[in-house]
Amino acid sequence: MRVKHNKVDGKWYVHQFDDGHTHETIPREYRHYMKGKRRMSDAVKAAINFRRAAGMKTSQIVNLAVSEAGGYDNLGYTRKDAYNYMDKERKEQISEGDAATALAYLQAKCGADDHFVIELKKDDDDRLINILWADYPEQAKITLAVYII
Repeated sequence: MRVKHNKVDGKWYVHQFDDGHTHETIPREYRHYMKGKRRMSDAVKAAINFRRAAGMKTSQIVNLAVSEAGGYDNLGYTRKDAYNYMDKERKEQISEGDAATALAYLQAKCGADDHFVIELKKDDDDRLINILWADYPEQAKITLAVYII
């Protein structure tokens, strides 16, 4: 394709266009790696979400999907696509609860373990600034560090 700039109106125009390929096309067995050809169906996403909720690790989920598909060539998406999808889902879940979710988790842990402590720092508008938490082994390390200093 060639373009030319029209100095009168300041616009660019296609001057010549050749719709033939000027390079070799990618072999069929590698096309599933091309960004435009990779797709994660709603069924695949639902299976990933179900397996994640069941406690499977990310690598286990991907390995199971590869095994079910009969190899990476039949998967339809890459390992990185799956990791990106799971990371996006995780971030969406966290953003819905953020501080409230973290506080609820830490307070439940504090109630279940006498050696678990939480310190919260809030600003003048009662917004959370910092959270410090420590279980018994961490408290021992902190105490030891104080004695060493």
